[in-house]
Amino acid sequence: MNVADQLRKSPSLSLPSSISTIKSSTSSSSSSSSSSSLSSSSLPSPPQSSSSSSPSSTSPSSSKDIRAKPKPNTFFYDSVDLAVEDKQAYDPSWIPLWTSFDKNPNIHVYWKGSSLCIASLPYIEALHPNEKNIASTLRLTPEQYLKCKRALILNAQIFYQRGLVFRKSDAQKVCRIDVNKTSCLWGAFNRLGWFHPR
Repeated sequence: MNVADQLRKSPSLSLPSSISTIKSSTSSSSSSSSSSSLSSSSLPSPPQSSSSSSPSSTSPSSSKDIRAKPKPNTFFYDSVDLAVEDKQAYDPSWIPLWTSFDKNPNIHVYWKGSSLCIASLPYIEALHPNEKNIASTLRLTPEQYLKCKRALILNAQIFYQRGLVFRKSDAQKVCRIDVNKTSCLWGAFNRLGWFHPR
């Protein structure tokens, strides 16, 4: 049995004592190949100590992880299933209600160029009249708009749960559209109150 096997089969061994024990036993052995191959540089890394997984050692890092800033990415945007209704996709207090537009009727976005005609495109019926205007102005299809909407709000929820602000720079990394269009959506949704629970 070689040194690596001895260490693997004896997890209770600590590296300093095992090295000296193995060296002494190997030096008295008659096998020249074993004695020549044994050196401290050839020893494998010691097995992880069981104390590293104890609650006292993991609790500080766990508390830091809770507050650690998440790295925004397009995971939610890429995995959006528009066949799933909002009440299934969001926590109840995070569902973006259409009544938000009644409270904030002057939510508008501005974009260069002419608006996109989306009246006959799929998922148009899932948009509030004000959302139709936003999507058309930003030249987004209803599908693109809805995917951005869900991805942005779900990411905002993660930030909120960690006590962090979901910033425009974070939002720009979430959607697969022009970052300036994402910024417009971030501003509109933020004013609608969709980035925090009701």
